[in-house]
Amino acid sequence: MCLCHTTGVAESLFILAATRSDVTLRSTPTTLDCAACGDTVTDTGYLPATESDDGYEPSPADAVCGACGFTAVGMTGCAPELGDVTDPEAADTLLCVRATDDGVEVVRSKT
Repeated sequence: MCLCHTTGVAESLFILAATRSDVTLRSTPTTLDCAACGDTVTDTGYLPATESDDGYEPSPADAVCGACGFTAVGMTGCAPELGDVTDPEAADTLLCVRATDDGVEVVRSKT
């Protein structure tokens, strides 16, 4: 179920503000470009990844910005599912990320 359907959009964004410190990326992209619109992700976005024993291997080529995730890719007004962003055989987790000066930080994960 989409987080936006159980809470308001403002509350959803507040809930997403907590960083997932238990998620380790095997490689950390310094920037992400949206696969849908081509713009650089400057705030939040969605990053498909494959989980392994030593962390998540991200697939930056399939990343989408928050705006496209909520309108062009996912159901309008709702965060996308993994299958909306990439082929489910290419990744097994969708990470909600926030762009920082040091690269990206994982806000939450969805398998």
